[in-house]
Amino acid sequence: MYGMLLESIQHFVQLEYGEEVWMEILQEGGVKNTVFKTRQQYPDTLMTNLAMALAKKNCTSLDATMHFFGKCFVRFFSNLGYDCMIKATGRYFCEFLQCVDNIHMQMRFTYPKMKSPSMYITHVDPHGVVLIYRSTRQGFTQYFMGQLFQIAKDLYETTLDIRVLESSNNNPGSRNVMVKFRIDFDNRDYIAKTRRMNAPNSRKELSPVPCNLLLELFPFGVVINEKMRILGVGEKLLQSWGGSLSILNTHVNEIFKLRRPKGISFTWRNVNYLHSVMFELELVRSNEIINVENVMDKPRNTQLDRKGSQGGRSILLKGQMRYIHDIKAIVFLCSPLINSLEELPSMGLYLNDLNPHGMSREMVLAGWQHCESKNF
Repeated sequence: MYGMLLESIQHFVQLEYGEEVWMEILQEGGVKNTVFKTRQQYPDTLMTNLAMALAKKNCTSLDATMHFFGKCFVRFFSNLGYDCMIKATGRYFCEFLQCVDNIHMQMRFTYPKMKSPSMYITHVDPHGVVLIYRSTRQGFTQYFMGQLFQIAKDLYETTLDIRVLESSNNNPGSRNVMVKFRIDFDNRDYIAKTRRMNAPNSRKELSPVPCNLLLELFPFGVVINEKMRILGVGEKLLQSWGGSLSILNTHVNEIFKLRRPKGISFTWRNVNYLHSVMFELELVRSNEIINVENVMDKPRNTQLDRKGSQGGRSILLKGQMRYIHDIKAIVFLCSPLINSLEELPSMGLYLNDLNPHGMSREMVLAGWQHCESKNF
């Protein structure tokens, strides 16, 4: 995907400034490549070097040039048809912002080595949103803002006013960047729709269903209480972890690593606060199928040796955290993230283990068929 980004820069610099200017900024930026390819890997600093060279050539700021590069990328991928995917996320720009993190996660099926940022909304009102952006790349804030401006203009006919409320590195010396944006735009139609849907008597109340039924529908699902301890799990998740019921009442951080959203603690408050965000958890599996019974003399909260059981590949689970008022607990409704059919054996999984509903099985098979077609 980074290769496509560089392709877009090359295309629009050549288009708007000419081939001669393009060759000059390549030389100025110390870039040896003259042509970029979508699926090839490039250093993260390459785009910044190009931006500094173009800014120097045009006597403009680096921020303005990175902003221009962000707009170029949107115009470029729109020509390739990716604009249809964005427009399909929802009727309103706010719905796109809520889905953009999920779009990046889905793109990993096409670009497995893609290093996507993480972003999620923390506040919504009639005049806009507050959005958190986290990335492992330094200096991409203005580039990201350029993308948002162009997407809003071209695909949603909306104008934006974006301010940086907070910007910091997660750790001194690290490459992890967090930026909090205030994005102002006309969000009244979306708010009105949301209020209509949540109004009393807007939908018929249904009878309660047993929580066990949810775990049957989501066999990798997890029920978590306010102390972040596991109350229940789906059959397939229990099997993948090792088959022992000792997983129950264990602290969730002993069983899972939070992968997305990036840069937050896996706490009850954060999970409730980000209920509309897609979560990605990595399952930490026991070293043996049922070795927990052999360590009964250890304290309950002792971290066991879990280096993987039926297969060496980690299992990643993607889904939403939903608070169930009746049981005062959160249910993680999820399914495994699988890029290809070849990954199943390394995870110790089979197609039959995947959720019986949705498109999980179909997407794995479709990915396999796509790979096979490329081999002929």
